[in-house]
Amino acid sequence: MLKGDCRMSPEFLKEIASIVKENPFKHKVFIVPSKRDGRLTVQALAKEGIPVINVHNATAEDLIRQHPGWEQVRDGRKECSQEGGRQFIFSAMNSMKTSGKFLYFSQVKLSPALSEGVYRAILDIRLAGKSSEDLDETFFVKKDKGADLTALFKIYENYLKDNQLYDRADMYRYAVEQGLKGMEETHYIYFPHDAYHALPAAFLRQFVSSGMLHIPKWTQIENAEQNKQLLEDNRGAEHSFSLEEAIQERKQNIHLSVKFSPEEELMNILACLREKEIPFDQAIICYPDSGTYRSLLLQLREKEGIPITFSEGVPLSFMPSGRAVFAYLDWLKSGFHIKGLERLLNERLIRTPEGTEVFSGIKALKEAGGFRGYQVLWETLDLLEARGQEPAFTHWLKSLLTVSPFKTAFEKVTSEQCLKAVCTFLEEWSRPVSPEDESAKMHVVSMIEATAEQLTFSLRASEAVFQTEYWLTSMQVTSSMPEPGHIHAVPSRSALFFDFRHTFLVGMTSQNVPGSAKEDPVLLDEERIRIHPDMMTSREHAKRGVWKTACLVGSVRGITGYSYPLMDLAGNRKAAPAYSFIQLYRYINNQPEAAGEEVERKLTGDLSFISPETSRISGNGWWLDKLWRKSKITDASLSHPLFAHLLEGCKSERSRKSTQFTAYEGRVEGLTEEYDPLAGSTIIMSSSKLETLATCPYKYFLKDILKIEPEEEEEEDRYKWLDPAARGTLLHTVFERFYQELYDQGKTAELDGTEDWLKQIASEELARLRKVLPPPSEVIFDLESREIYDACYIFLKVEESFSAGRKPVHFELSFGFRDQDPVTIPLSENRKLQVRGKIDRVDLLEDGTYGTVDYKSGKPYGFDDELYFNGGRKLQHALYALAFEMMDEAGSKRVTQSHYLFPTEKGSGYQAARAYSDKKKEDLLQIIETLASFIKKGQFPFTENPEDCTFCEMREVCMRHRCAESVVQEKLSGEAGSRLIEEVRSYD
Repeated sequence: MLKGDCRMSPEFLKEIASIVKENPFKHKVFIVPSKRDGRLTVQALAKEGIPVINVHNATAEDLIRQHPGWEQVRDGRKECSQEGGRQFIFSAMNSMKTSGKFLYFSQVKLSPALSEGVYRAILDIRLAGKSSEDLDETFFVKKDKGADLTALFKIYENYLKDNQLYDRADMYRYAVEQGLKGMEETHYIYFPHDAYHALPAAFLRQFVSSGMLHIPKWTQIENAEQNKQLLEDNRGAEHSFSLEEAIQERKQNIHLSVKFSPEEELMNILACLREKEIPFDQAIICYPDSGTYRSLLLQLREKEGIPITFSEGVPLSFMPSGRAVFAYLDWLKSGFHIKGLERLLNERLIRTPEGTEVFSGIKALKEAGGFRGYQVLWETLDLLEARGQEPAFTHWLKSLLTVSPFKTAFEKVTSEQCLKAVCTFLEEWSRPVSPEDESAKMHVVSMIEATAEQLTFSLRASEAVFQTEYWLTSMQVTSSMPEPGHIHAVPSRSALFFDFRHTFLVGMTSQNVPGSAKEDPVLLDEERIRIHPDMMTSREHAKRGVWKTACLVGSVRGITGYSYPLMDLAGNRKAAPAYSFIQLYRYINNQPEAAGEEVERKLTGDLSFISPETSRISGNGWWLDKLWRKSKITDASLSHPLFAHLLEGCKSERSRKSTQFTAYEGRVEGLTEEYDPLAGSTIIMSSSKLETLATCPYKYFLKDILKIEPEEEEEEDRYKWLDPAARGTLLHTVFERFYQELYDQGKTAELDGTEDWLKQIASEELARLRKVLPPPSEVIFDLESREIYDACYIFLKVEESFSAGRKPVHFELSFGFRDQDPVTIPLSENRKLQVRGKIDRVDLLEDGTYGTVDYKSGKPYGFDDELYFNGGRKLQHALYALAFEMMDEAGSKRVTQSHYLFPTEKGSGYQAARAYSDKKKEDLLQIIETLASFIKKGQFPFTENPEDCTFCEMREVCMRHRCAESVVQEKLSGEAGSRLIEEVRSYD
């Protein structure tokens, strides 16, 4: 009799132990579903003190590969990888659909998932020993479907033949045809398998015929039947036992519970281990196939330091290197949008050169117009190099760009090229994090290197990226056997062979247990049975799930916990208990008629959103418990140095709610004198910076002194091509080209004769931009092109009347950029201000004076005629007028007019005229000196007008809107900063 708390089937292990003991010196082979199951069985035998000598584990495919005659049988052919077969089917389906050869699949959207379903169906048919010649249209519910699948089947067979490849089905077929057999006198011990296929069964019968075959019986449980097995023996019915009796015998160690959420279930297990002082390595957590539990377990390991191993590993996307790869692929899919690059940097997923301020480089890239598109980024980097800006950053980003095998989404590439780029990215660019992550990285690279050479099918770059992403999404990494000191986590479906003293089954909802029994939509059960009576069906899968659950429940010993979550948080609905959970409740409580509602009611009496167990185990749980129970957290509670940042936060919050103007709202006296632009420093100002300082000094403090940048939205708008910045740049370029060509030919802007000309320029610029920045679709391109043409028409209408008596003489007149000197404006007390900017256009007027023009692509909000400076919020017109005069060394050029033109549909062609005079110049200089006082004094108060906050991008940092307006106004009253605001506002 076996000793200990064996969790594996006692009858099964007893028979194996007998075989091993009776044949100590004979060669013994465990024919297992996976090598792991064999290793676990060997460990279970060793625990029982049974010497395990001359025992080897092998899958059916291992038996073929390890056979001495296999090399001769395969005759130089290479194995077709699972991913290679799937992608070939995708390519074949794409070709058939494009050429109109599909009958059934013609209206179905082609996707990687569909191609995988079709490939699996073809492989299942081949494993049943059938070829395309054996298929008949009558096998299928729809004849058109049969015709399509048969055609794909033939194409796949020809692909294997033409490329000297073989798949799993071929492997078994060749082995059977060549009569491969095992060694004589070898004892073969056959384990229960999950799936039934005719070819593997035929091979195994043939292979073991030269030796001794043993088929140990798994524990038989009443009303729980296994699915069909590959091999059967002729023994009579085995004794079966009642699950109810087994549960009754040890119900004192069985704990049923209902928790609010999956996270609470796991916390309850940890609390139980802690309370019972159970070592981690004596406990196993069995979870359903739903990814929720594995994700939560990984979070517990990462955030709480709980040592956990995963039998089937974790998805690649859970690992840092995986997150880096998927972020990189997202960047490629976005058309190399700057936001994707920022994500890689913000999440610290990518290596950056030491000592290089990459975010400074990103900012320079944006300022130079490099937002999206391989070619746009490359040309912008060339521009930065020519200026001598950010040399290390430009070299770094160019090196990263060259990793990509394509420049636009419409190029033709292969998945092999995309996967090689992924390998390069992983090996050279992803940031090293931990030995485990390095192991995951190596696993992915080795998988790609073993498979990529078969993925040579030509695809559009966007499709190749999707194919790559689809495959990587299915990859599991860092799988592990149980380790000392670690809780082991395993999917319930593969938990039969594990041997632990204490077992916890979670997620026992009706949706998870025994699992989905949905039919394969590509090859229905009815069709499978017609093709071969022993093909695996959904019914067989469901039967297998029930049997596994019954075996787990019936064989476990020690403390055992079963639980399910009351709420399906993802679906925001209540979950129902699984039938097996209800049965457990009935057996333990001797209530054979208990229904699911009663089970829920009895087990949820003291249920709460956050349980006491969670608050004792998890840091997050502790905080949530405090918030949930509305406990008051005092400063004394936060006295530990770990909470210093929270104490500062509390202090800041109190200060913000007070009526005092404090350091938390921009009062930093004596700390900002070095930022005074009038103190002879190297600081160069711009009209936008001065306008920001005048509108809201606190915003200037956050943005230009603390260098805080607003977080940009990650989500791409699939129905938008050009963002406001790109649209504005395009229009400026079109208008500049138009006027430059008009000027060169001595013409004027008129609707007659120039509209087509302007439209041609716009078309050329749109085509140029389209090459480097592909639109999401033709429809979006046409819509936005029309908007550009409409803006050009409005521009011409405005210019026709506006340009009378004016002659453009300068376009895009810039100063203070690149190698240009800034304009220096003298002020009182020998102080001076350096400014830079770009004047869209300068006109010579009939009276010999000049006028400046600035084009705006938005709405004319705040540009009313009576608001010359708008309380300091609009300074560009006067500043550019003064700057143009200062640029004339002879001092003979005078500006008398400035205009803002809004030549777009949003702006409705509005013209905002601003006369310029010596008086306005004096006012401007006084405003500038007042604004500089904010910086010199270190006082940066909020704006006094809440309307200035309506579209402010710094709202979430500033949080002015969270304070009562009466509190804000009291903060501003009586302070030097508020008096300076009043002074600036006095200028209309």
